[in-house]
Amino acid sequence: MPRESFRHGGSLRALDRLLPLALAATVALTGCEAGGGDSSATSVTMFRGGSDHLGVSAGPAGAAYGGLLWRVRTGGPVRSSPVVAGGVLFVGSSDGRLRALDARTGELRWAADAGAPIDAAAAVAGELVLAATRAGEFLAFDRATGEVRWRVRSGAEQPLAWEGMSGDLYTASPAVAGDVAVFGGGDGVVYAIDLADGEVRWRFATEGRVRSSPAVADGVVYAGSADGSLYTIALADGRLLWRFDTEGRQLDSSLFGYDRRTITSSPAVAGGAVFFGSRDGSLYAVDAETGALRWRVLHDDTSWSIASPAVVDWLVLDASSDAGFFHAVDAVTGRVVWRVDVGAPLWPSPVVAGDTAWFLTSLGELWGVDPRTGAVRERVQLGVRTKSSPWIEDGALYMGTDERYVLAVRLVDPPGLARAVYWDAATEELNGVAGSEAVRDFFAAGGRLARGFPRGADRRPRAGGRRVRARPAAGEACLGQREQPRRRRALPPLAGRRRQGGLARASAARLARGARRARVLDDRPRGDPAAPRRRPFPAFFDGFGATVTDAGRRWGLEEGWLSRWSADTAGVEALALDENGHAAAWVKSYGGPPGSGFVRLEADGRDPQRLALVAAAAEGFPDHEE
Repeated sequence: MPRESFRHGGSLRALDRLLPLALAATVALTGCEAGGGDSSATSVTMFRGGSDHLGVSAGPAGAAYGGLLWRVRTGGPVRSSPVVAGGVLFVGSSDGRLRALDARTGELRWAADAGAPIDAAAAVAGELVLAATRAGEFLAFDRATGEVRWRVRSGAEQPLAWEGMSGDLYTASPAVAGDVAVFGGGDGVVYAIDLADGEVRWRFATEGRVRSSPAVADGVVYAGSADGSLYTIALADGRLLWRFDTEGRQLDSSLFGYDRRTITSSPAVAGGAVFFGSRDGSLYAVDAETGALRWRVLHDDTSWSIASPAVVDWLVLDASSDAGFFHAVDAVTGRVVWRVDVGAPLWPSPVVAGDTAWFLTSLGELWGVDPRTGAVRERVQLGVRTKSSPWIEDGALYMGTDERYVLAVRLVDPPGLARAVYWDAATEELNGVAGSEAVRDFFAAGGRLARGFPRGADRRPRAGGRRVRARPAAGEACLGQREQPRRRRALPPLAGRRRQGGLARASAARLARGARRARVLDDRPRGDPAAPRRRPFPAFFDGFGATVTDAGRRWGLEEGWLSRWSADTAGVEALALDENGHAAAWVKSYGGPPGSGFVRLEADGRDPQRLALVAAAAEGFPDHEE
């Protein structure tokens, strides 16, 4: 379709005016909240940044991954996408609680019990925080206290199209337009609710569950349904304006063995067009006024298009679930401008901040790309699984994880992360633990594996950990760091021992081969070679159950494991103890602030949860509990 046929005047000049204005409105909307000063009744923020769902946020130019700020553990997987307003992050969890957290520190402001899982983003409108539960309730909470102001109960949930259908993980996030909140329900109904008192102004029934978060633009509500259709409804009175049927509406999902009909992707409205994905494997663009098809881009015959697209600079940025790629499509013609294959499912929706588009894979790899060219600027393995779409605010990226956490990630100016993992190839022949190379590759994929040790690597760390000079034992990696004021850590993710006690002694001897090399792990006073040295790896090969200590829980350790090669507890802080009272995981301090020192953890590189633990400890962030 030629550009001249685009709506709103049919000219490039018209779209040039409209699209930048729409983007500027979204940036201004999120930007007023970023400062933390606007908590008036007029402040509004919601899923995808604004009611038109463009997925664009204010952000620094040239940002890079800068490590983790904090994490907060909840009682269940966090599929809800965080939103930030006035310096406070609001996020739901499948444990049925809506939390208000300090966006800078992660400290809990309040937690409200909604009575059922919250698997959608909240919306903030003045003094209210709006959320929907999987049990079919729409609630308004007091923004300051978390008390329930009003609640609306929807009807009985629509049955799934066929027995055994999967992928119904999300519920619809509310959108706010003026004094009205628009919700989508599992009963297949779109609701318009008065913000002030919770009175239902109108209901509009579709023929399937409404899991797509409704968008609102120019007095029109756009909502996708599990029946395979996109509906446009007049915001004023709930009248149907038009309906667009995807190819999936005509498909019988039971014949495929997976859902081919549902619209989970939330529509984005820009330049007189509506952009959304469908589980029939397509990204669609339809005319916002008439519902006529503009173009359709097929992802794959078997892939879902679940993520909500972002729209910026004439481009629609879109992610494919099973096909494992993200791409940019010309908003006018539907031509694929660029494509990046990631080799992993993508359920979270992309966010554009500054001059970077950020994508998260469902396996927790964070990608930053140039939205105009697709050039990869950042690629970091966070070591978590996620279905949550990120939110970017004030130089931080926020997300939820399947492992029951809410994470805050720094976005900084290059050079980015001030830590790097060093792999000791010289001791690799001593390692016989399966999966240890996967630990190395895990950090390499995130751009955190240096090619060699820094100069002076045999030196003992300075007090405070300003420089890490540790040479790791067999199969271990050491976390090196540049100058920073706080939290210095050396991290051995995997202690690799192949047979019985002799190898442990060999590893320790290898550490001691340089006159100063062993000091990183012993208790001998510096400059006193005659003082006795305590070796941290007793020759215990047998596996004993490890129990996490209170200190370990603060580091993010959750469950015990079968441990080998535990250490003497003297001179270290035990993060986990084995059945004999030895330290199965520990921190060796060098007189620096809390959180600095040399850390020893066990991790099988084949186990994503253990890798997540390693990544968490490597980044050095405080772990908050309620």
